[in-house]
Amino acid sequence: MNKNILFLEEIKTFVTSGLSLIEFQFTFNKSSEFIFKIARLMAENQYILTLEENIDAVIFDLLIMEEMAQTKTYYGALVTVAEEFELSETYIKCKIANYKSKQINYKFSA
Repeated sequence: MNKNILFLEEIKTFVTSGLSLIEFQFTFNKSSEFIFKIARLMAENQYILTLEENIDAVIFDLLIMEEMAQTKTYYGALVTVAEEFELSETYIKCKIANYKSKQINYKFSA
């Protein structure tokens, strides 16, 4: 399992259990601000806690939208998120696109 997915799964476990996130800074070598930002996103968007697959794509997408709300362009937000996760912009963009293409699209015919 990739270290970023493991990181997100661990935060998910801590958020659902109501445990402290302080040790994460040392375990995953991430800033405490970044850790609490993701924990806050999960707490505010409870549906994330039910996800078994694509948790990383959902978090990437939410972080990009949050960055864009702070007057950043899509590309600027993408670069910021990629840097926080130490991933390439292309990887994140493809991960989000793949997740969104798999969402159920209901079409009714008469």
